[in-house]
Amino acid sequence: MQDKVTILHVTNWFPSKIKPHKGKWIYSQISSLNNYFNNEIVHIEVIPGKFDYKISKISNMIYSFIFIFPYKRWFINEILTAILFMMVVYKKHKVNNYCLINIHIAYPLLIYFKFFKYFFNVPIVINEHWSAYHYKFNLTNKKKIKKIAQIFKNGIPIITVSKALMNDINKFSKISNTFHIVPNAINTDIFYNFNHSRIEYQFFMCSLWQYPKNPFPIIHLIAKLNVILPKLKLHIGGYGDQTSEMNSLISFLKLNDNITLLGELTSNQIAEQLNQSSAFIHSSDYETFSTVCAESLCCGTPVISSNVGGIKEYITPECGIMINNNKINEFETAIKFVINNSNYYNYNKISDYGINKFSLSSVGKIYSKTIHKYI
Repeated sequence: MQDKVTILHVTNWFPSKIKPHKGKWIYSQISSLNNYFNNEIVHIEVIPGKFDYKISKISNMIYSFIFIFPYKRWFINEILTAILFMMVVYKKHKVNNYCLINIHIAYPLLIYFKFFKYFFNVPIVINEHWSAYHYKFNLTNKKKIKKIAQIFKNGIPIITVSKALMNDINKFSKISNTFHIVPNAINTDIFYNFNHSRIEYQFFMCSLWQYPKNPFPIIHLIAKLNVILPKLKLHIGGYGDQTSEMNSLISFLKLNDNITLLGELTSNQIAEQLNQSSAFIHSSDYETFSTVCAESLCCGTPVISSNVGGIKEYITPECGIMINNNKINEFETAIKFVINNSNYYNYNKISDYGINKFSLSSVGKIYSKTIHKYI
């Protein structure tokens, strides 16, 4: 049997001691390639704070380089990231001679690519996950937008997690690039249908609670439905900037008996909540993919979601209900439908659909075929 060749994955987002949840989905997607390649991972990140430089060998194939620097301007982050990139990646490639370098999250890792691309005589592929392109990074400075867009004008093949993100990047860069769609991968050893009895009036939400997530209309809706459905329960997992306001609103509306904030949850705890619930609710103004919605499907749990971004590319009437324009009356109708039609959804079929689409095995086949085109 021929030995597997080695790919170097370079990512700006990756779980670390400082940010243990950041980019977990990137690690899962890379892991889907383990049957096809040796995958070495280098995490390079510059973050603001008291000066420090942290180098960690997480395993024989995973290394983290975090530079903490008291900066306030984007261009300082860009320059420091470029220096780290050249120091680490060029040195490693010179020693190991990788068959391909896969960049996860192009900005700021490749902001100066046109200056150092000649040092890497190896195929390079971009893997993009970021919704920032949809919002143009919240920038008004056209020169800054043009500078970031330049990354995608170097002829580098691009992988995105959805067609929605592909369209966002094309609009942002104002060119038509070569794209491949590879969805996020779900660990189906954790996320699968436990064949538990579902709790009839219990629903679940979970997220990193920051914009573009929009949980507040759902909390108001629970207050309205509580009048006619006093048994209705909503469990909310996750953490983030919005949680304090969510907690205040729940108390103000006197919903402590109906809504439970569970805080930060492990993957196993999320899977347990999904398997207990009648449906998963996801209210957001935009999503490039939504890993938690895919996790819900793998657990056999129907999804009630905003009809936005990449989510609408995989939610079908057999596994969920899409809400147009986040209309609260449609969320209300959907919740009532799930309660009044408990036998409508086939949890086993939903789980089979999710696992066939998003398991490490399924995603790995798509991902490896894409990589093989460039090595």
